[in-house]
Amino acid sequence: MRTASSRETSLITNTIFSLLSWFLPIIIGFVATPLIVGKLGNRDYGLYAILLGFISYSFTFGIGRVLTKYIAEFRASGENERIGEVVSATFWFSLAIALVGVSLVAIAAKLIVADVLSLPPDQTRIGEIGLYLACAAIIATMLSQIFQFILQGLHRFRNFLILTNIAGVLLNAGNIVLAISGFGIVALLTWNFIAIFIMAGAFGLDALRHLPEFSLRLNLRSKEWPAVLRYGSNIILYQLFGNVLLAFERGWIVRKFGPESATFYIIPMTLAIYLHGIISSSILVIFPLVNELLTERERLIGLYEKATKMMIALIFFLSVILIFGGKALLYVWISPEMAEKSYPILVVHTLTFALIASMMIVWQLAEGFRRPVFNSIATFVSMAVAIPLMIVSAERWNIAGIAASRLIGVVVTLPLLFIIEKFCLGSTRSRFWVGILWKIGIASAVTAAGLTGYFYLFEPKYVIVFIGFALAGILFLLALAATGFFTTDERDMIWKIVFKR
Repeated sequence: MRTASSRETSLITNTIFSLLSWFLPIIIGFVATPLIVGKLGNRDYGLYAILLGFISYSFTFGIGRVLTKYIAEFRASGENERIGEVVSATFWFSLAIALVGVSLVAIAAKLIVADVLSLPPDQTRIGEIGLYLACAAIIATMLSQIFQFILQGLHRFRNFLILTNIAGVLLNAGNIVLAISGFGIVALLTWNFIAIFIMAGAFGLDALRHLPEFSLRLNLRSKEWPAVLRYGSNIILYQLFGNVLLAFERGWIVRKFGPESATFYIIPMTLAIYLHGIISSSILVIFPLVNELLTERERLIGLYEKATKMMIALIFFLSVILIFGGKALLYVWISPEMAEKSYPILVVHTLTFALIASMMIVWQLAEGFRRPVFNSIATFVSMAVAIPLMIVSAERWNIAGIAASRLIGVVVTLPLLFIIEKFCLGSTRSRFWVGILWKIGIASAVTAAGLTGYFYLFEPKYVIVFIGFALAGILFLLALAATGFFTTDERDMIWKIVFKR
């Protein structure tokens, strides 16, 4: 059994590995996006982004997350003999759901393109082929996710870091070459499928090497099936609600305003999703640890509060960067037109995905305690509120109304944070939240004022923008130190891990 000290060391070390797994792909994605937008044009890029989003958010569902929970839980309890059965059940359940989903999409491809997206005639055929390629990529993504979740359950975050960075380089480098060479949407989506399939094999080989209990026997009488079905079904539900919202949102934009408007909506959303992705990668390490500490409430509370402090600090800093430096970033990254039209959308998206990210640890608590139904309720409420608002607000406020509708849908779910805390930790952590929010609020206000003054004085250029962000980081850390946000022990631990590992 690991000691509390070793768990804290593991937490910080693996958090660093998880964060690094996003940095290189984001950097290459930053290079790739303006190139692809420039080569395809705003109109075709809007269609490409919608089809790419379909691959990422449709029928993959992340059911393999069941494995992260049970591998960590069974290893901690010494029930290794159950791991093979739960791997088998999860794999076949995930594959069945993905096959059913993509079959329905393939059958309905013409209907989706003509009636849901209402694409113009010259984009109809491209849209159909793109959906077929997306279906193939979904199957490859499902396989890749299974093996990625196995590595996370085994705490193999170093391996996860290396392979994720290779995947990011492979995918985006291929996209850059294809875009520069003049290829279009179909070629880019074909390369997405090939890259995902290659990396699924790489993740699979590494997972098999570290999990001797791996098994793919189709034993429908296994006692693990009921738990996998219950747990996996709730994951499907909350992913499904989120995916319905995303599909409606993007489809509604294309129907009402055309693919070009989708570009001005999706580009700023991409930046906000980067924020969300950085946060999610930084707390990947929490989920297996939660499942190891289900019977040790005091240690679990300590883990929750330490992880939440780190997460909230990162969320506030990234939000300040995007809200107060986002217009300059869009200006130099894409174009002055993008900065003018998309900056208000970026502000709303940043708030939306920052709030979603702030819920991620309590969502992991709910899943760890086998109550993913809380997460299903949250995503259902968000969807049920946002979609009607999108229909009403689009007429008057265009894509800004659609973005605001998504934000409102998230805001109404925030009380669930305290409900889940009460259920999983025995009490709400209201004093803890008050204690960190006033400190982080001061640091954020100081940084926002500094960024505002900086960009008022200097004309946006790449070097100016990134120097400004670096100075903002230093200012933010100094302000956190002045408020005493991190304790002496936490500062010493982070310092030691960063410079020794």
